[in-house]
Amino acid sequence: MIIEPGLLRLFKIFVFVQIVLFVSLVAMDVLIFEFFTPIIRARNIVSVFVWGGLFAYLSVPRLHKILKQYYLPIALIVTSVFPMISNQPVLKLTIERNMPAIVFSVWQLLPALFVPLVLISWQYPFKVVALFCIYTGLFDFYLLTTVSGTVYIPLWIVLGLVSSRTLSFGVVGYMISKLMSNQRQQRAELHLANLQLVKQAEALEHLTVTRERNRLARELHDTLAHTLSGMAVNLEAIKTVVPARKKEVQKMLDHSLTAARKGLNDTRRALRDLRPTQLEDLGLCGALQNLLQLSTERGELKLISHFPDHMPALMPEVEQAIYRITQEALENIIRHANATQIEFSLESRANSGYLMRICDDGKGISNEEYTPEEHFGIRGMRERAESIGAVLLISAGSDGKGTLVQLLKEGTA
Repeated sequence: MIIEPGLLRLFKIFVFVQIVLFVSLVAMDVLIFEFFTPIIRARNIVSVFVWGGLFAYLSVPRLHKILKQYYLPIALIVTSVFPMISNQPVLKLTIERNMPAIVFSVWQLLPALFVPLVLISWQYPFKVVALFCIYTGLFDFYLLTTVSGTVYIPLWIVLGLVSSRTLSFGVVGYMISKLMSNQRQQRAELHLANLQLVKQAEALEHLTVTRERNRLARELHDTLAHTLSGMAVNLEAIKTVVPARKKEVQKMLDHSLTAARKGLNDTRRALRDLRPTQLEDLGLCGALQNLLQLSTERGELKLISHFPDHMPALMPEVEQAIYRITQEALENIIRHANATQIEFSLESRANSGYLMRICDDGKGISNEEYTPEEHFGIRGMRERAESIGAVLLISAGSDGKGTLVQLLKEGTA
């Protein structure tokens, strides 16, 4: 149970005032001997301990964690019940001495019960406030009809006094409860508006990033890609005019041509990475299926894939990270694993959780490659996983062969 802001602070102030009041009464009784009767003196001493214990109870946050939803009701029950019980000897003494003083006996509890009324109205709906008003009225009626003893009190007087105070409590409690209900509704609407603003900001950020990525893709395509392509063509032309007997020159041209082609392929792959239109057009499952199909065809690998019947929508940055991690894992398999088969699965879990598994039957991964500091691809995968709150696990395959890559995100309650 979430306690309304500021409620505990006001509660502790009220309890502290009660402690000061009864400590002052006890001190007065000590300085002025027999100022109070023995019953009243005992009531004052007990009150100091009860209110002191309640203040200590409210000052220990750990109790709130232990008792949870029972923490505040226990304190409110003590605050409501104890003043009425402790007032019993005072009520009896007052009625026995002065019959007209019954009015004072009924209304003297108003300050002590008004604060619990406010706190209950502040925290709980009106039905709880109504129960509090009914309880105090019935309990007070019971005390007045049983404590009076031999003094006769007309029933209509008792009912009138108790009913008037109960009605007053009900009106005040309803007003406070209504105000708090409106405030909670306004807080909920404000929270919803903030969530909408956050989503709009995320969408704007995603749009800005997409535009910047597209700009970079155009720049790379118009500069680096064209330059490497022209360089490869020039090297091919130079290779045709260099005599075959000059093997050293031919070897150097072959190395340069291979580097140019590799750089061109990497640039084209980077261009594809910068423009992930498949995620936007096909969704996560469709984009992954397309990526798996193209990668396995390029690497001449057998593909076994498992996708959920229904994949809940994820945040764009999460789908982007899953796609990129899969892309990097497939690229590593094609380049380094010497595998013949890839098994891919994607599972949906509760509360936006998921599990992605990529397993191959290749030669496995060495300790050097597994160390993030030694392998930029794995380090990039791990950083992407951390950015979306997921865990990246890399281990040997189930049969001890190949490599198993797992991306795990447990759902949040």
